[in-house]
Amino acid sequence: MLNRKPGKTNFLQKLGPASIGAIMIVLLTTIIFLVLAPANAIGTVALPQEVQPVTINVALAPADEPTATPTPTPEPTASPTPTPEPTIGTSTVAATNTPAPPTATQVPPTATPLPPLPGIEPRRLRIPNLGINAAIEHVGLDKENRMDVPRNIWNVAWYKLGPKPGQRGNAVIDGHLDGPYSPAVFWNLNKLVPGNRIYVQDDKGQEKVFEVYDVATYAFDKAPLERIFGASNDAQLNLITCIGNFDQRTANYDKRFVAYARLVQ
Repeated sequence: MLNRKPGKTNFLQKLGPASIGAIMIVLLTTIIFLVLAPANAIGTVALPQEVQPVTINVALAPADEPTATPTPTPEPTASPTPTPEPTIGTSTVAATNTPAPPTATQVPPTATPLPPLPGIEPRRLRIPNLGINAAIEHVGLDKENRMDVPRNIWNVAWYKLGPKPGQRGNAVIDGHLDGPYSPAVFWNLNKLVPGNRIYVQDDKGQEKVFEVYDVATYAFDKAPLERIFGASNDAQLNLITCIGNFDQRTANYDKRFVAYARLVQ
């Protein structure tokens, strides 16, 4: 048997038909990819960001985005005339072009000052229905910051820190119910009823006439001080005294009686 000297074989002969076919397929696929790749590269990110056409991003957006893009949400709020602005604008113009009205024009009609009514320095009190004709003392506050009382149980006392009888407001006169051994000037004050007349006179003989329109009894510490002493548009006169049960321990009656009267002359 003859020995044959092995000869040189090329690369293709070593691979065989199957391998060569596979290589050809790979080469064709690579060629096709290289031919088609430039078109897709423009539509993706092959170009640098600074040179990409604006239309590329629009073309790649989802189908429903072009509809929302022409009318973005912030645009309505950027409208030059939203609802609140006319009001603010009007107020600003009015404040700039029109001076602020004087304070007096802002006072409600009911707060318009009423013309003053003349009062008198009271000297005598008469209540014909009760047979009272008493001298009037002028008092202020006692050491406990309460309205003081007359020194004589047969006199009455006018609160000189308040209005004079006949002036607008509540003039107040008090008197004792009794003394240590007898009734006092206002012993029968609780017998006053609406319609009774009260007369107050000064030292010149000028007289103011009041008519009772209400009477009331209160616990000694529950009397309505605002109603008795407070402001009023009417000229009023309120008479006050003790009533009820006397407490020996505190030397105080447990109730107060008030007659409310209004100027009639």
